Amino acid sequence: MSMALAASVSAQVSVTGAGQTFTEGFNSFVGTQASVPTNFTFSDTDYTPGGFYTFSDAYTSANSNYAFRASALSTDIAFGQKGPTSGTDFLNWSFVNNSGQDINSVTISWTALQYSAGGRAPTITQNYNLNNTGFVTTGLTGNVFTASTGATVSGAQLASIVSTSFSSTLTFSTAWANGQSLVLGWGFATGSGTSSNAHIAVDNLSLSIAAVPEPSSAALLVGGVILVGAVMQRRRRAFVKAL
Repeated sequence: MSMALAASVSAQVSVTGAGQTFTEGFNSFVGTQASVPTNFTFSDTDYTPGGFYTFSDAYTSANSNYAFRASALSTDIAFGQKGPTSGTDFLNWSFVNNSGQDINSVTISWTALQYSAGGRAPTITQNYNLNNTGFVTTGLTGNVFTASTGATVSGAQLASIVSTSFSSTLTFSTAWANGQSLVLGWGFATGSGTSSNAHIAVDNLSLSIAAVPEPSSAALLVGGVILVGAVMQRRRRAFVKAL
């Protein structure tokens, strides 16, 4: 399934001004398709067995999408899967610019988590699609998580949950114009190797819209530049006359 198709049925978060930050922690997700957060789509619809994958419990080998948590008492939930041994599944988060102005820069943050290790090393790759022009990684840094493999090919629970945080400030080569869409994507891809994939997930997703200077601040900045230029010009003329 293409990333564009996966994004097409999602409602959009409305961005109404600069300086806003949007977050998703998946804490209402319970491992069912119906509980996937609003404004998100996931291309894989396998929620069997689904439900919660609890790290403190025994390892479960079933390929499925899960709500991941550290223990049965934990309210901190992550979204992820133990994926099949082929293909890529796409988690997409959709936005629309309703701010009335161009947006030139955003900061994207997220956390990747690994709960088990198998004979394969699946990856999570973060990307984006501006105004339906196609998914790209241009301008993103440190946007790929690669899971470690285990000592056995059958898969095993790790001694502790592996957590890796990512953050990238993205400056668009073409501005995100008013009325246009932006879709953030995370691709869960099967790993190279043999046997099963690891249990992996994402959490703490964040999109921050760059603030723009207030009109008064911008005017002061321009005025300051003009003033400095005028002073330097006077000094240059006075120096020439002195010669």
